[in-house]
Amino acid sequence: MPWTDEERKSYMKAYREANKDKHKKNWAEWQKKNKQYNITRQREYRKTTEGHKNYNINNWKAKGVIGDYDQLYEYYMNCDKCEVCNKEFTEKIKKCLDHDHNTGDFRFILCASCNDHDYWKKKINHTDN
Repeated sequence: MPWTDEERKSYMKAYREANKDKHKKNWAEWQKKNKQYNITRQREYRKTTEGHKNYNINNWKAKGVIGDYDQLYEYYMNCDKCEVCNKEFTEKIKKCLDHDHNTGDFRFILCASCNDHDYWKKKINHTDN
């Protein structure tokens, strides 16, 4: 007779608990053997459009940015100049997504220089500062 969902879940929970150390050891060994493979695979994935998008969005989430991430990413990718100093983004002039650290709300796409300094806030009228 087949197991019910509850019986199957209960069995699997007990099995995982009983074999936790064994699986942890096997996983650590696999990671050690395949470290270079995983690193190479990650680097290749980040070069894809989807990988680049996921990498950026995950970084924004980790830093506390909130909002519609797909829309933010589209805006970010289409922005070719700093919204404060109007410098064009290049290999040397990096693009940054600026946000309010208290609320997490997106503010501007800035160059790394403007993002590192707060002097730009004086140039722009902010009602929230």
